[in-house]
Amino acid sequence: MYYLSDNIVWFANMGFVNKTVPGFAMKWKQIKNLFSFTKTCLEIGIAAFTVYLKRIDEIKLRAQLREHDDEVVTAESAQYLMARKLILLRRESRFN
Repeated sequence: MYYLSDNIVWFANMGFVNKTVPGFAMKWKQIKNLFSFTKTCLEIGIAAFTVYLKRIDEIKLRAQLREHDDEVVTAESAQYLMARKLILLRRESRFN
């Protein structure tokens, strides 16, 4: 809806469409700004939820690794794979 309203604003600025929305007391630019704000709020919510899920996964991996504290880590061991997953997960968390 944001991109559609952005194109309508562009057409309104070019003179092809009225600058006010028919049936409402608003301009197309105000509606575009409302959609932009909604889109940004949704993106922030999704990002926060993603960080939360990554944090839960990190806590679970750390707990699994603690169970194997006394064992020797080799390239074929489960601890190695869990540590690698933890490193990749922390890298993704930093990005998010």
